[in-house]
Amino acid sequence: MSRLKLRGGGSSVCFNIGFSANIVCEYLDFAVNNILFQRGLECPEDFSIIKKYDLSLFKMKEGETRDWLKSIFDDVRMLIHEGRLEKFSLVIIRNETKEIIERWDFVIKDDQKTPGNSNTGNKDLSRINLEIREVMRQITASVTFLPLLDFPCSVEVHVKNVPGTVMPPDWTNVDASIANAQKVLLKSFSTGYHAVATSVCFRDQ
Repeated sequence: MSRLKLRGGGSSVCFNIGFSANIVCEYLDFAVNNILFQRGLECPEDFSIIKKYDLSLFKMKEGETRDWLKSIFDDVRMLIHEGRLEKFSLVIIRNETKEIIERWDFVIKDDQKTPGNSNTGNKDLSRINLEIREVMRQITASVTFLPLLDFPCSVEVHVKNVPGTVMPPDWTNVDASIANAQKVLLKSFSTGYHAVATSVCFRDQ
């Protein structure tokens, strides 16, 4: 079994692709919670403040939404570990018209296949956390340019599988589009096993 050796906090930490999948899944979980809070999609009192990546981030308290997210990320972790997930999307839908008005995409690639990747097999853990922190800051700052959501909305999770792989029976392969959308690319991060690129597509209301 191939393993990565990460140096963080002055010590070396060995982990395999499963641990890398955990890092990516944890990022997705915090990113989705941050989006739900920043875009006003859940009541502020339903969130707790959690210290992560040297940031104060918002995470849903126990309840229906938290249970829904937990069930999703249990499957997502497995799909990333097995190399079956290519894109994870959080889709925001206007309830009145059923239109998709905003979509957050997280594209996951096999970083070991990235040409010129010198981090395969060895990447500093503090560097990974720094890269994730920069993306989280951009997600938080997105409210400065995204349209105000001043109408009832709902959210869905869409996934796209890696070509040649099969999704679990209860998952549908969806790649939703937004007509005349603007797209903003955020920073990316990598673990040495996985590279994650984050972007948001939206349409001015």
